[in-house]
Amino acid sequence: MLKNKIKLHHDIKEVPIIIFANPCTMQIILSHFDTIRLSSRKKKENQVFIEKYANISNYKASAKQIESLMKKISKENYKDMKERVKAIKQADNICPSSNFYEFLEYFENKNCNWIDELNSYFDIK
Repeated sequence: MLKNKIKLHHDIKEVPIIIFANPCTMQIILSHFDTIRLSSRKKKENQVFIEKYANISNYKASAKQIESLMKKISKENYKDMKERVKAIKQADNICPSSNFYEFLEYFENKNCNWIDELNSYFDIK
């Protein structure tokens, strides 16, 4: 679904490697704290989770709130986030879903061929 939208929008046949979270990136961020399955990208609907797990009231993604939220992400909760994200379905037409775990595996791997593959797709030298 997401890839189809990108193909249509950019008039291309194949979509390169992309990171996605359906409904939103907040799914991945909150996975640092607990197993949470968001069903909406709307900040107002997700405020309850952000307040409960990050202690940030009335979240509207202001610079100060984002900074506060990012300060709560650490190497200590990274492993928990990774396991929680691994359990999320990876089909972009399912909610919640994300392929972020796949990227974590790429980022942690010493083999960087995927970067060359992506660069060649965009003709970056």
